[in-house]
Amino acid sequence: MKLVMVSGSHPRHLHVVKKVAETGCLAGVVLMKRENMILDIPEGMDPALTDLYRHHFQLRLDMEEKYFGGFDTEAFINSLDRLIVDDDELNGPKVEDYLKRIQPDWLLAYGPGLIRPNILSLVNDRALNLHGGLSPYYKGAATMFWPFYFLEPNYVGTTLHYIIQKIDAGRIVHQSVPVLAHGDCMHEVACKAIVTAADDLKVILNRMAKGEVFEGEEQRKTGKLFLEREWRPEHLRLIYETYGDKIVDLYLDGKINKGNAPRLVRAI
Repeated sequence: MKLVMVSGSHPRHLHVVKKVAETGCLAGVVLMKRENMILDIPEGMDPALTDLYRHHFQLRLDMEEKYFGGFDTEAFINSLDRLIVDDDELNGPKVEDYLKRIQPDWLLAYGPGLIRPNILSLVNDRALNLHGGLSPYYKGAATMFWPFYFLEPNYVGTTLHYIIQKIDAGRIVHQSVPVLAHGDCMHEVACKAIVTAADDLKVILNRMAKGEVFEGEEQRKTGKLFLEREWRPEHLRLIYETYGDKIVDLYLDGKINKGNAPRLVRAI
C-alpha cells in the first residue's frame, strides 16, 4: 500500500506522521504550514484575560513538547519525500502535481484545512481523516477544547473516518480515547489522545497494507459542528478560573458527567 499523508505542521501532527512512516506505507507528505503555537494577543484584550490567553497557549506548547518533542523534527522532515505548502495552496496545482507524481493508493489527512474534490479524485476518493475529536458529538474546530468547556472530559478523543465534503461526517473506521488520570490538565488529555490515536492508526494501516478492508460505520447520531469563530478567549475563564483546570479530577471523582459515556466505533 502506498500512502500520501496531508498533515499540519505542529508537533502533534509530526508525531502522527512519524508513526505512519514506521509502517513503511508512507510514500510522501504534503505538509501544510499551520499558525504559530503561541498566538498573538488580540488587540484591546483585557489585561486579566491576556494572562489567561498567554497561559493557555504556552501550556499547549509545553505539553506538545513534553509528549511529541523527543526527536529531531527538522531532520525527520528532511528525510521524507515532502511538499510544503501554505493553507491557500492546499488544494492547488502544486498538490495536484505532487499526487500525480507519486500516484498513491490512499490519502490520509491529519491537521490541514478542508481537502477539496479535485484532490480527492486523484486517489479515487480513497481518503481518510484523523479528526481530533469524537464525531459526531464534537465536529469542526477546537474539538478537544469544547468537551472540557461542557464538562465532558471523557469525550476527548479522535475519529478516523472517510473524507466526504460534509465536514467530519464520513463513515467512521475507528475512534480512540485516552486513559484519564488524576492531575491531567486539558492540554495533557489532548496530547494523550493523540498518542493513543497514533498507536491505533499504525495498527490499522499495517492491517490495510495486508489487504484488510475497513468499511466503517455511518454516522447516524447528531452532534454539533463547531466553527472557528465560536471560540473566544472569554471561554478560558471557565476552564482556568472557575475550575482551575481540574475538570478531569472532578470527573474521576464522580462529581460531573456521571453515567454519560460516548459510544465508540472500534476497528481493533
